[in-house]
Amino acid sequence: MIVILLLLLICKAYVNVVKCDVVNSGLPDDLSICHVKNKTAQYECIQEKFSNSDWIADEGNEIHLRIREDFYWHPVKRIRRECRAIPKDEREALFAAFNALKQDTSLSPNVYDNFANMHTKRMVYSVHYGPNFPGWHRIFILKFEELLRKINPNITLCYWQSSLDAIGGIARKSRMFTEDFMGNGNGKVINGPFANWKTILKKPLVRHFGKDGDLIYPYQIRNILKKQTHRQIVHPTADRGTNLEAIHNNIHSFIGGQMNNFETSSQEPFFWIHHPFIDSIWELFCTKLKNRTKHPQDDFVVSKSKMHNPYDHMDRFFPLRQIDGYSEYFTKHIYEYEKYPTCPACSNSPYLECDVKHNRCRAIPVGKKLRKVENQQKWIKTNHLSSPQHTISVMSDNGTMDDWVFVPIKIIYQNAINRTIRYTNITGCEYQDNSTDLCEKTVAIVRSNGITYRGSLKNYIVNDVGIPMWSYAFVGVRNPKLGTSQAFVSVTDKKGEPCLPYFLSDGDSKYKSFSGSILVTDADPKIYVTSVGQKELKDFAFDPLATDSLDERIKMLFRCY
Repeated sequence: MIVILLLLLICKAYVNVVKCDVVNSGLPDDLSICHVKNKTAQYECIQEKFSNSDWIADEGNEIHLRIREDFYWHPVKRIRRECRAIPKDEREALFAAFNALKQDTSLSPNVYDNFANMHTKRMVYSVHYGPNFPGWHRIFILKFEELLRKINPNITLCYWQSSLDAIGGIARKSRMFTEDFMGNGNGKVINGPFANWKTILKKPLVRHFGKDGDLIYPYQIRNILKKQTHRQIVHPTADRGTNLEAIHNNIHSFIGGQMNNFETSSQEPFFWIHHPFIDSIWELFCTKLKNRTKHPQDDFVVSKSKMHNPYDHMDRFFPLRQIDGYSEYFTKHIYEYEKYPTCPACSNSPYLECDVKHNRCRAIPVGKKLRKVENQQKWIKTNHLSSPQHTISVMSDNGTMDDWVFVPIKIIYQNAINRTIRYTNITGCEYQDNSTDLCEKTVAIVRSNGITYRGSLKNYIVNDVGIPMWSYAFVGVRNPKLGTSQAFVSVTDKKGEPCLPYFLSDGDSKYKSFSGSILVTDADPKIYVTSVGQKELKDFAFDPLATDSLDERIKMLFRCY
């Protein structure tokens, strides 16, 4: 397949909406008979009219184009490892990225504090004390990791396996509280990579490690993994001793200072290496569920708390729903955890040793000589490949690409692809007998049908999506230099149901419902693509974890599912 990448000419705000807007032209007389309240019935009626196009007056050549847009996280998943198992240069690069976010004032007061401040106020109750706890924090950690990777695409978060420090009663002698790792554990943090940090309240970062709380012990992890359902491990229904959230709380108390208050805990860098460990325990539990043919999303506990309703949107992370945090999407496509260190190698870390008597790894405390290791683990240099990808390919074209211009649109996958239909063939696919799995992987089909010309476009949107998200796409219409270019634009989902169309007028801050009929003119400034090129597609980079926000360049939006 020939991969093409589209160059966007950005439409700036302009007083004359005919020049700048994708014009909501309304349905022409020949299609107005289809105007009914039922959107599905209206769509089916319009498509039937296009199947017999005698009413289209244009005498030009017929043009038809079939393309596909692929959005995916492949080919490589990033790997999260124990912080003492990664090499020194990788650890230093990771902590340098923390500091880079802290020094970046493009958001107030800085990018780090701006993001960490999400974990406050109402959030404390909607993401704690209930079944939303593990899923919401999974997204929170992943989004923070994405911020770090904008600084350095070759890094990923490590996790602090505090159970390695719990063995042998060496908690207060953990090397994690040294200059080489997270800095001192008592009082103001004055050494290490986060020395002299100030919080969003301009207070110094402080710790009181070991004063309260405790570490996580291996037996606690084993007991959690013996359980059969989430009801046994999440608040408020968890069995005694296997409440994942309560066990997690002990570490917050153990570190003390800002970490010991949910309102300020994410201001402490330890937060971002503690929570991946909790997430890794949960992932082991979810894997055991799946091995018993029970999907985690089917096991979401419905509690009495109104703030933990599985189908409510996650606070701060629209359009994600709370149940989507339980999706297998994240660890299937984006990241995975290296297995916990085991004897005799103990991840080839000089900071870990094998407890031969109990056949388990443990941390080497401060004051004890480090282990000599010949083959320490290397920095995983393929981590940068674990980034969202977006390609466009021509499948068939009975004319030339000069016949077409392309208008960028936005598709919001509300409710995403329900697992019960995710692997079914999409309705309307022309390639059912094709040897590829295009019909199965396509999550939406973008169409345009000429109203003032004889022609059509189909764009197959292929996505490994398993969560609600949004993406950009492109819809082709006839080049207005060849004649009047009015077309009916539509998007359909897996079941063939039409997605709801909206358009944005210049100067407006909200999209408004419209018919789907557009008129594209050759007047400047243009809103369509007229040439192709690899670098220009970056103007509309696929970033499914980015905050959904208004982009004035996008004049059409479709809500699916």
